[in-house]
Amino acid sequence: MRPRPLLPVCTGGTIDLTGSATNLPTTLLSNDFNSGFNGWATENTSTGGTVADAAWTLRPNSYFYNASSGSDPTFSSNDDTQFVLSNSDDQGSGGTTATVLRSPGINTEGYSSLSLSYYHHYRFNSGRAIVDAWKFPPTVRTGPSSRPTVPRKAR
Repeated sequence: MRPRPLLPVCTGGTIDLTGSATNLPTTLLSNDFNSGFNGWATENTSTGGTVADAAWTLRPNSYFYNASSGSDPTFSSNDDTQFVLSNSDDQGSGGTTATVLRSPGINTEGYSSLSLSYYHHYRFNSGRAIVDAWKFPPTVRTGPSSRPTVPRKAR
């Protein structure tokens, strides 16, 4: 739509003003993983051990894992429902875990600011984990984080 030319406004005169606005949604992407991955992509380029065991996997709330060392954890989500887990311990010894959980694309056109929130859990055995978030094209980049984290649920 082309803008209209400027009209003179005189004291005591009237002029009709018109405008329009777009109501943008407040949530651009939300997933609790209760209905599966819903467009989220997973990658597993791990090496060594049983590589498939490190892949992002849907797990039920109160998921019990028989750990290879240390205490056996029971994993619970923030809302007591299904969640996703990449378990490097399950890959076995001698392996290097490299997994990615990538959201679908998000159109942010029309927004002046955005926020990202998610729930995560990181159980340290050895090594580190990185959460990396970026804008495309990647002109602004945040990450890796200053402390180890693994995305668990995104809202």
